[in-house]
Amino acid sequence: MTTPKGAREVDPIAGFEIGYRDSRVRAEFDCPAVAERLRGAFAAYGARIGEPGRDTVPTVRIRTAGGLATALDREDLKVPHGGGTLTCPRGLPLVHHGPPRSLVTVLQPRICAVQLDAGDPHLPFLHYLVKYPLRRQIERQGSVLAHSSAIEAAVGASCLFLGRSGAGKTTAFVELLTHGFRVLGNDATLLTPLDGGGIEAAAWPHIVRIGHGTAAHNAVLRALPADWARRNPKDGKAEVFFDDLDRLFGRPIAAPPSRITTVVDLGIDITSEGFAVRRLTEQETVRFLRERLVNDRLPTGWLPGWTWQENRSAVRHVADQLAATAAIYQVRAGVATPLWADHLADWMRALHPSTPAPAPNQLLPLAHPDLHQPAA
Repeated sequence: MTTPKGAREVDPIAGFEIGYRDSRVRAEFDCPAVAERLRGAFAAYGARIGEPGRDTVPTVRIRTAGGLATALDREDLKVPHGGGTLTCPRGLPLVHHGPPRSLVTVLQPRICAVQLDAGDPHLPFLHYLVKYPLRRQIERQGSVLAHSSAIEAAVGASCLFLGRSGAGKTTAFVELLTHGFRVLGNDATLLTPLDGGGIEAAAWPHIVRIGHGTAAHNAVLRALPADWARRNPKDGKAEVFFDDLDRLFGRPIAAPPSRITTVVDLGIDITSEGFAVRRLTEQETVRFLRERLVNDRLPTGWLPGWTWQENRSAVRHVADQLAATAAIYQVRAGVATPLWADHLADWMRALHPSTPAPAPNQLLPLAHPDLHQPAA
């Protein structure tokens, strides 16, 4: 196999191993700053972080610092003479158009991402690649990743918010976080059946994407400068990890896993008024969980050569357990109503009188160092 003139292999110089439940993945990097940034991001969600072991586990190799000419791996990629087109003779390549563009190859059990363009790497995309093997392992063990947000309602008890895209899951997440609640997930929550019945919610390492509307109606985010976080170039949403929010609020925001005692059919309208809560009937509960939990699934595998099918029977089991063990409510709120978020927080505390007192928010600026500078 040939490589272009001047190309050389780049060995990883930084790495760590992530443990999450009974799943493991190894991450290797050629840039220490990128490694440390993602290490902190995963740790904030409650993942176990350790040094790489010698045994064989799924591995994600990230190359961003050297530039294309020095990042080619002779085992993964080559440039044919004359054409100049990157190809992968063993495994199918996938171009992530970024920015910056990256070429991803899968040689199971390894994923390799090579950044093609200069500039800071797209951290949310690299974060997704690292957690990709974790999700595959977790869902094979009977857990379910739900399109939802979740809040610690009280010590040992959590509230799960379900709703279609745009229903206000992130808005509720941000407002309850601002009111001192700890959180378990935004847009993705890991649900696991408990021995003896019931469902446990746990934080899943998922990027928090905050739109302009949510930020504009939140007292904390509204006061921040426009560049307080990196933004997705396509939709302009701020993209942050839990550790970014830890620094912003001056406290750890992640709650430990807890049993789901309340499920909310959420609907928040940024233009209307009012705040209404009612408990769903048994028939409404079945229909709601079928629509929002069973049928509204997050995408599963998409990497060429490394895909999987979700265990639909596990999803239905989680829905049945929630219907039998949790109280299901419908909440409709209009952001135009003054103090609507106070009403939501007060309602949750009334449901769970043991809710801890709100944690003080010590707002701190977020720093975004140049990721291509060597780690100090």
